[in-house]
Amino acid sequence: APNAPTSLGVHSGDGQVNLFWTAPSNDGGSEITDYEYQYRESGGTWRLWDSFGSKSPNQDVANLTNGTTYEFQVRAVNAFGESTESNSVTSTPSAPIVIVLRVPGKTTNFTVTLQTDGNLYLDWDAPTDTGGSPITDYKYGMDTDTDDLGELWQSLGGTDTDKSLWGAYFTLGATYTFRVRAVNQVGVGAASEQVDITITAATTPSAPQYLTADAGNASVYLSWSAPAQDGYGEVRGGTLDYQYCYRQSGGTWSSWSADQSETYVTVSSLINGTTYEFEVQAKNGAGTGLSAAASATPTNTAVPGVPLYFYTDADNGAVDLWWDPPEYDGGSPITDYEYQYRESGGNWNGWTSAGNANEEQPEYTVTGLTNGTTYEFQVRALNAVGPGPGTEILSETPNARKPDAPTGLSASAGSTPGTIVLTWTASNANGSAITGYKFKYCKYDNGWHGWTDLVSTGSTSTSYTVTGLETGETYRFRVAATNSVGDSGTSRAAQTDAP
Repeated sequence: APNAPTSLGVHSGDGQVNLFWTAPSNDGGSEITDYEYQYRESGGTWRLWDSFGSKSPNQDVANLTNGTTYEFQVRAVNAFGESTESNSVTSTPSAPIVIVLRVPGKTTNFTVTLQTDGNLYLDWDAPTDTGGSPITDYKYGMDTDTDDLGELWQSLGGTDTDKSLWGAYFTLGATYTFRVRAVNQVGVGAASEQVDITITAATTPSAPQYLTADAGNASVYLSWSAPAQDGYGEVRGGTLDYQYCYRQSGGTWSSWSADQSETYVTVSSLINGTTYEFEVQAKNGAGTGLSAAASATPTNTAVPGVPLYFYTDADNGAVDLWWDPPEYDGGSPITDYEYQYRESGGNWNGWTSAGNANEEQPEYTVTGLTNGTTYEFQVRALNAVGPGPGTEILSETPNARKPDAPTGLSASAGSTPGTIVLTWTASNANGSAITGYKFKYCKYDNGWHGWTDLVSTGSTSTSYTVTGLETGETYRFRVAATNSVGDSGTSRAAQTDAP
């Protein structure tokens, strides 16, 4: 008879088990023809041996009771008889566990908050019921009273339970409706309760910037710039109004003025020789911001106000300055304008006369500047009392330009057939050295047409001999200059016949 099978193992199933083992190491000199098994309930009486009817060392035993523990043995059979039994194994069959996956439940505690930077902050709690599958994403739905698009659902791109939405997506004064819902591998869950929010200013503005008080005859001219923080953050469509009040130094404040959008005002009917204190505030939909303060003493005459509409424009090694006269001349005619400049962040070079005192739109060109260097500029007005305050600081960077077109082009017959000699006057380089010249031409053929592309002369010389022309034909030429910026326009045409 054969040796016993070894390494008997078992897998539990639904009302059955799967047995597997290693064939005997010695078949007893006769081929294995079958395997038999016996089993019993744990601790009970063995049932009779039964045949598998197979030589395979992997067999199922069916018709077992789920939840009952069984013990199993196998043995090998050949022509000489049965082997001894194998080792014993135990197993408890059981019905499979069925897990039904669902979409997630509803998210809870959903809130939408307008932050001080103008962005919207969405926050919620994950659903307590994940649907038996991990949450893979969240989507938010948004609708607005300003369009007819209906609710649009967008992925939030992750499983975090909060999200900040850029304020620039939203319009001031519009009301938006938000909901959020969870996503798992089955699908999208129920939406949260909706939250409505109307976009307003997130916070009050900061104080106006650069408030100046220029004394005049029984008046003071106030001017300022918008606050650094307008309170709207990233939200579109925000506007500011301004109000001011004043008092004699140490006295009782006047009432606040009516709202205005302009960043300047002349306060009149003041007492010359008396010092006044002024405050200016900005206002938005969230309320009134902090005050900026200044003081001035009106007199019969005073320094002029700030020149208006200061503008700069870069040129080659120079910057052009333009401005308008100040709204208030201080009660005395403007006698001069001065400018100052510096390399960006450096020291001012000192105020220098720009003249143009009687011009309706004064202008001045600052020359001798270095191309590629950024400069800052200011302008101020002067009258008999003295210089007024400077304008805002503007910056420009002079740069080289393309050269001017060559001038004085002439064309004459060359000394050999089919050649024409061109000569011209050198171009103005405009801050970048001339690196060469180019020419183009056309032949007269019942009219001037068919100009060639520009061709380099290969040098900076102001003369060039064109070869390869047809003898006796009339040609017209134009010349252009080149520097590091590019090609100039072409010169006026010159023509002659080819010898």
